[in-house]
Amino acid sequence: MIKINKTKTMIIFLVLTIFLTTFISAAENSTTTTKSDAEKCINGSQTIIDQLANDGFNTIRIQDIIKSSKEILDAQKVRENKNQSTDYSKIIASCQSIEQIKFLAYSAKDEIFVLNKEYDNFKNKSISYGLNTSEVDILMKILNQSMSDERYESVIQQIPIINQKIIETEASATTVNLYYNTVSRGLKQIILDNLTSIIVIFVLLIAFLIFYKAYLRRKILERRIKGLEIEKKIIQDMIKRIQREYFEEGKMPEGEYNVKTKKFAELIRDIERRIPMLKEEIAMMNSYFRSDKTDFEKKIYKRNKQ
Repeated sequence: MIKINKTKTMIIFLVLTIFLTTFISAAENSTTTTKSDAEKCINGSQTIIDQLANDGFNTIRIQDIIKSSKEILDAQKVRENKNQSTDYSKIIASCQSIEQIKFLAYSAKDEIFVLNKEYDNFKNKSISYGLNTSEVDILMKILNQSMSDERYESVIQQIPIINQKIIETEASATTVNLYYNTVSRGLKQIILDNLTSIIVIFVLLIAFLIFYKAYLRRKILERRIKGLEIEKKIIQDMIKRIQREYFEEGKMPEGEYNVKTKKFAELIRDIERRIPMLKEEIAMMNSYFRSDKTDFEKKIYKRNKQ
């Protein structure tokens, strides 16, 4: 009787062992990434590239990731043919990162669409309220460059900053306008009481502006040159940052680095082309003033001689 019970116990133990072994093996197989899974993953990522390209996105960043994934796949195939252990998990991780990039790309595009409407309204208001839009203009240019460079994470981070800058600029203008409206109501009677004097002052002001038209034009050109130099400095700082990310930190793929440096170089070349043209115009104006002054002195000398 005891032997029968021992036999039954052994049979049950063996059955349980076989069952657990089969279960564990199945669980391991279910979590193991195969060559087929990796190939499907890469094909799916290629579909994402086609979709993004059709919707107007740049795809250099994703292409670099897929290129690396294909190199890993080829290396693992060689190991598999040699009956060596393989690991396709990095390919799956790359595909997941591509899915994340796709999500960020469309999210950034939607947010930029909304921001562009706000920016257009802001530019229209600047005409009526005399808003200084230079800071927002530069931020928008950097934002569009980030979008073109596929740095969608950075785009999503920059958008709230631009929105806040627009709000601050408009709020400042609103405060000034409110103050103006309050003061203008009190000045209305003063203007009516001194209308003749105001007209005389206005005529003198017009004459003054006509006389100094060239001077004002020169100041405007100098401001444009200063603005271009500030923009050039910002772009140069961005070039230094991506060079640091590429050469020192190794965070940026070569393809992305080449595209960025090329585009930034084009922006700098455009600025360096425009600045000499503005300086040449200023030089011509200065030459004109010197010529007029010389003619005036000649007339005075001739009159004194007579």
